[in-house]
Amino acid sequence: MKSVTIGYLAFQDLPDAVRRFNRNAAETTFEVRFKPLSKLMEANELVQYDVVFVRMQTHRWEWLEVLLFLNRTAAHIPVIVMTPSGSLGHRRRILQTVPGVFFIDTPDAFDETLTGVIDSPLKRIKQVLFVDDDENVLNGYKHALFRSPWKIHTASSARKALEILSTESISLIVTDIKMPEMHGFELIEEIRKIDTSLPVIVCSGYHGLKSEADLYFHNIAGFVEKPVEMPVLAAKINHRTHDADIGGSRPGPTRGFRRIRRRTPESTLENRF
Repeated sequence: MKSVTIGYLAFQDLPDAVRRFNRNAAETTFEVRFKPLSKLMEANELVQYDVVFVRMQTHRWEWLEVLLFLNRTAAHIPVIVMTPSGSLGHRRRILQTVPGVFFIDTPDAFDETLTGVIDSPLKRIKQVLFVDDDENVLNGYKHALFRSPWKIHTASSARKALEILSTESISLIVTDIKMPEMHGFELIEEIRKIDTSLPVIVCSGYHGLKSEADLYFHNIAGFVEKPVEMPVLAAKINHRTHDADIGGSRPGPTRGFRRIRRRTPESTLENRF
């Protein structure tokens, strides 16, 4: 079952109608989990949240800071804002004036709003899984792509990657080749048993993939040689996920690969709420 993580402000109490959210058992396709947001959270940590819920309060304005922070750093994450009861007008319970921001004036409207968000906007948020046995490399991906429109997942082993693939709607996988226990080629074989069309980009220092025939044989959509230039990798991810959006089949390998040089990603953020 897919999981949906909802972030909320720790100092704000969740209404009972929100905390008890649960779809009819016969229709349930996802599991809801609530997780508090930290005021010291960095933007790259927001990837763990699918939706954010805040309460509009006139005596505390942190909720507005959070709203502005999300709009600046993670505009792709939907936000549900609960306003004072009846503030949206007679019989009006849900209002959307800004893309990705939903206003409700009663906790009872949370069920309908969240279901709509999950069944529509979240499906358009692409989820990219990075697999590498080096935690520094994984952290580099997260830091460099924290402003990307994708939800980033990381796995430090092939087996962990398969676990994530079984619980999340992954749109594309970026994997290393040389890893302990199960190497990248074995991981790709396991992925193909689950999904024959899921795009896989190899990002590795492995020099065995020298021709387009090699890529086609291993059913790989693209290759980027380490050390990685992040704009090049991001462009390939964007291209492959866009192909999936317009209904194309798994794209073939890219021609003309060249060696790329390392560009140091941002490791910290100054903007905090």
